[in-house]
Formats: sequence, structure tokens, C-alpha cells
Amino acid sequence: MESIEELKKKCQRNRDFGKMSVILPYYNNVSIYMTKLLLYTPISANQTSMLSMLFGIIASILFIFINPTFYIIPVIFLHLWVLGDFCDGSIARYRGTADKSGIGSFFDWFGEHSVPPILFLLISLRYFFDSFSLIPLLLGILASLFWFILYFWPHVRNIIHMFSQNKKESLARIKKTISPTKYNIMLKIIGMLEALGLFKASKKYKIKYTPPEDYNYLRYHMQHFYFPTYLTVIAFLTLIFRYDFMYAFLITIGVLLPLIWIIDKFRNIG
Repeated sequence: MESIEELKKKCQRNRDFGKMSVILPYYNNVSIYMTKLLLYTPISANQTSMLSMLFGIIASILFIFINPTFYIIPVIFLHLWVLGDFCDGSIARYRGTADKSGIGSFFDWFGEHSVPPILFLLISLRYFFDSFSLIPLLLGILASLFWFILYFWPHVRNIIHMFSQNKKESLARIKKTISPTKYNIMLKIIGMLEALGLFKASKKYKIKYTPPEDYNYLRYHMQHFYFPTYLTVIAFLTLIFRYDFMYAFLITIGVLLPLIWIIDKFRNIG
């Protein structure tokens, strides 16, 4: 097995994460150690994406049941979720399994963007079951809905666009990696989606993720990789002051995400 420095050159993309976020360089530097451990196993890049998503779901479930004093435990799982998101691409590049089929991109984006809505809903259920008040449940539903609109759906549209533009190549690559039965089932599903008009090679959707000078500061800092850091702060505040600050987090995201959507709408009108 190569050294860490050699693995960095071979596995990691040459991107200046420091210009994108103050948090991403730390995840990028730590993830290479996790990647090295995973490379000792036969795990694939797509399986790593699913493992990463599993960490996020475990964290979300733990937030329902765990004593607030021990919030740091699900927070650790959330950090593993983000680290796994870095590792899947590194493993694909190391093993030469990255392709243009769009399937790997789907697993990657789905693992990233499906966890936050689950997290918001399950945290809101904790407070709903405690008080049977509809307010926390409403906040969780609003946060999940607007997260889907702002962050999840644009990526789904891009993956559909990528697949539709390279359909023959994508199907040929997929056919080599799955059983004939699964492949035939997948073809039927794609046929149904095409009949509904969901696999048309429409214009690629522009995702506003790179922050230019006039970028919406709030929207950029509501991306998935920031939530483990926010919840780390919540966990330590709860531990130090013996007061559950998680409800404040729920109120914040339940208000901010709809607000970001409103701001985006006004910016588009302008």
C-alpha cells in the first residue's frame, strides 16, 4: 500500500477546498486516512457511498433516543458520513472504477443530500413526542421540504441530464457490473421514467454552489458538510450548560431554509 502522500496524489482531486470553505480542507485531509483503511477491504466506491449514508441515518435515529448529554455520539457518526462522502471518489479513482454512466454520481449525491432531510425530520419527531406540539414537527417538515427543493432536486436533474446524454455508454457500463435480472429490472424502470418524460436530455441545470462575490451567504452555509460542525457546537453547549440547545437548531433551519428559497426567488426575479 502506498504512503499517505502518494495516496493523496493518486486518489484526491487537485482542488483548492480552502477557497470553497474553511471546513472542507479538514475533511479532505482526514478522509485520506479513512480511505487508506477502506482500501485494505474489497469495498467499492458505491458501497462506500452507501456506508456513508448509513452513518448519517444512524446519527439521525440516535438523535431521537439519546440523552442530550451524549449528543456527541450521533455527531461523530455525522462526521463519518461526510468523511465517507470524500472517500468514495478517492476509492473510485484509486481502483479505476470512475465512469460517466451517472450511477456513481447518483450514489454520491444521494448519500450526501438524502441524510439532512431525514436528520431534520427525526430531530423534530423527538420534540413532537416529548410535548405533542405540532410546532417542532412543522419546523422539521419545512426544513426537509426546502432542503429537497434547494439542494437535492437540482443534483437529481443534473444526474438525469448526464445519463440521458450518455445513455448507450452508461447502459453498456452498467450491464457489466450487475446481474442480467437486475439489469432487466433497471431497463423497465428507465422505460417507465422515460414514458413520464423524466429522462429527457434537457438543458443542464445550473447549481449555484460555487460562491461568487454576490453569492447568497446563507444558502452556501446550509450545505450538507456544515451540519456536523453546527451540531458539534450544539452537542458541546448542551454538555457544558446542561441545557438542550437542539431545539434552537431546529428553529434555525426551519426558518432559514424557507427564507433562503424566498431570497433566491427574489434574486431570480431581479
